[in-house]
Amino acid sequence: MAMEQDVQSLDLLDMLESMINSAKKTMFNNKASIDRDEALGIIDELRNSLPEETVRASDFYKRSREVWSQANDNADDIMAKAKGDAGDIIADAQKEADGIVADAHNQAEVILQDAGQRRLQLIEENSITEAAKARAEEIIAEANARAKEIRHGTREYVDNTLLGLSEFLAKTYNEVEANRKSM
Repeated sequence: MAMEQDVQSLDLLDMLESMINSAKKTMFNNKASIDRDEALGIIDELRNSLPEETVRASDFYKRSREVWSQANDNADDIMAKAKGDAGDIIADAQKEADGIVADAHNQAEVILQDAGQRRLQLIEENSITEAAKARAEEIIAEANARAKEIRHGTREYVDNTLLGLSEFLAKTYNEVEANRKSM
């Protein structure tokens, strides 16, 4: 049966080739004119003479290409969403970090102003002027240490947030690549 189908397919291809070779050529180029209905009839016969396995394989190939294309589109959508989410996360983290730094700066300024005012009050009191100067310097040192601590904590928070984001993006990327390779 398969041998007969192969011979029939070859005969139909020979007929189609003969039709094209014997077609009338146009005057100024290599184009030719053939009987459309006859050519389409031969193509239909050729298609009908193909083994069922070939037809199924062709259908399977078309479906697999569609699935692959859809999976590729899905992967692209996932990557675009991940990039968008990452941008949002980075923007939010930066905004939060900026807020923390601004708050820390404001708190440090308040502490420094309080320390300055307290220092002036202590200086005004003659009996404890020396103790007041020492205490004022302590307050300033504490304020500076606290401001430095807050800045350090803020930097650490931003660094940890960006590290987490980086790991999330790497994981998402690896999952997308794994999904693409599995198709």
